Amino acid sequence: MANEFRYLITNVKYTGSSPYDGSIIAELPFTNVNFTNQINSFGTFQGDLLLSGLNTANLNVLNGTQPGKTILWVLYGTSAVWSGVIWHREWNSENQILSITAQEMMSLYQHRLISTTQDFSAGSGTDPVAIAKSLLQYTEALDSTNLQYSTTNIGSLVKKTYNGYELKSVYQAIKDLGQNYFDFIIKPSQSAGVLTNTSQAQATIGTTYSNSTSYKQILEFPGNLVSYIYPEDATAAANTLYGLGYGANSTKYIAVYTDSAALTTYPLLQKTANYIDVTDLATLKGLTLGEGNAISTPPLTMQAVIPPYVNPTLGNYSVGDQFRVIIKDDLFPGGFDTS
Repeated sequence: MANEFRYLITNVKYTGSSPYDGSIIAELPFTNVNFTNQINSFGTFQGDLLLSGLNTANLNVLNGTQPGKTILWVLYGTSAVWSGVIWHREWNSENQILSITAQEMMSLYQHRLISTTQDFSAGSGTDPVAIAKSLLQYTEALDSTNLQYSTTNIGSLVKKTYNGYELKSVYQAIKDLGQNYFDFIIKPSQSAGVLTNTSQAQATIGTTYSNSTSYKQILEFPGNLVSYIYPEDATAAANTLYGLGYGANSTKYIAVYTDSAALTTYPLLQKTANYIDVTDLATLKGLTLGEGNAISTPPLTMQAVIPPYVNPTLGNYSVGDQFRVIIKDDLFPGGFDTS
């Protein structure tokens, strides 16, 4: 039997029992579903419930879709592939459709503020990943969602202070910090019937493709790809990048990246990148180098459509994983093969 999608609902607030075992408050038959996963941000779920002919009381539709109070979990077979907070619902009495919009769990921490000063400036500083974890634990201590943690420190130290009077959101603090140092995401999982959300943060999230390992994620067209979109945007490219660090005017730290190879065929394209909280010049040079390598030629974000039931099947790969892409068609008559 082919895998099927299921849509389960629990409460956001954790009261001491497992979010899954015994506390599912609804399982709902969504249609017209679309959901996205994102690293260093949060994806969105949109779906409809046609209430005509449904026993809405038995399905607990009203309480099970209450905005700001409920978590929607998407399961594919036995794999939890998405979870997030329902933030918006809209009922249309004419067509009998209840429309739901949810955002991945990281969106919750956009609504959690740092109201008590959190100081990480002692000694030589603190690992940025450890700071991110500490900020989540700080707000979880105030109101728990039973968030779990799986993090890997990057080995660098920074000094940061989040003053309570600034009332910065936990999400924005982590996003600003991660932009310079690490990837982060909150991922759902299911084990022995228990659903769990786990915060992950490390230098790079995802598995690198390698021919020498059993992990072989390959996308082919023609093949397992239904279709693909191949956008190239030179407005985002820069072969000379100025990394702007801490300071102002003549005291400002500045690092410069230049791609000499790209300049032999491309015109001079210049941009700036802001790292205003970086006070170490060596760190600033490293960050500028990384960003420069990514945009020295027009960056590409390929979009591919693959059915969930063909190899690699949905649930066996995650956002951040690297794929090998093999294409041969009218755009690439000689073939295209890259990771």
